[in-house]
Amino acid sequence: MRLEKFLKLEKLSIPEFAEMIGVNKSAVFRYIHEGSIPKAPVMTKIYLVTRGAVSANDFYRLTDQVFDVELEKNILPREELHADSFR
Repeated sequence: MRLEKFLKLEKLSIPEFAEMIGVNKSAVFRYIHEGSIPKAPVMTKIYLVTRGAVSANDFYRLTDQVFDVELEKNILPREELHADSFR
């Protein structure tokens, strides 16, 4: 789930959420509106505070839908997928 959607669902303001994760409100604004990607320690806090609703994949827009589109392009047939393929 995108961070902006999470904040709306939880009725949290940017300053409130920023305080919860220990960053300033301008950082959260950049995450939402400018495509900035939090560094690992902040990403971990976001994941924990949102109870997993917002993850790194949401910032990188890595979803099953994107993955399925790539499969449809025959970039990597599903039957060939294996962790060793990505080393």
